[in-house]
Amino acid sequence: FFKPHWARWLEGGVIDWYWSALERLNIPLMALAYGRLPLLADLAKRHPGLTIIIDHMGRQSALRDDECFADLDVMLAMAKMPNVSVKASSLPCYTTDPYPFPKLTPYLKRTFDAFGADRMMWGSDVTRLPCTYLECLDHFRRELPFLTDADRAKVLGGTAAKLLRWPI
Repeated sequence: FFKPHWARWLEGGVIDWYWSALERLNIPLMALAYGRLPLLADLAKRHPGLTIIIDHMGRQSALRDDECFADLDVMLAMAKMPNVSVKASSLPCYTTDPYPFPKLTPYLKRTFDAFGADRMMWGSDVTRLPCTYLECLDHFRRELPFLTDADRAKVLGGTAAKLLRWPI
């Protein structure tokens, strides 16, 4: 939804039949909508039974560090809606730091505090990482001290399985 011709689909009335069908059929929506998070929030309010997963934490791939996370509060406000979750994917792409990506920690902590382990999941997007897959994974497995072992189990797979209705 980051391109204008797709973003208008988020507006009320444009394709509400589609959102209603996803909601009725219990099919989750994973959406990349940086710069359009208020529209995604409106969608979540109009369809409270629709599971919405904000992809890439709603970040814009052309930005890095503080500039990339300047509108984080917009995404964090969406945590008040129980049907909204977040996927922390491609995060090494949003910082100039090498592994272990220390500049990302405060943003991840705030996101985790807002959404919790039951509504936050990890993802790699291995196709464009500026690091190895293992470093991207180890960032969550070893470098985020605020995650307990139980939290890690959820964020690194359990939450995705639950939200995407995969068998465990």
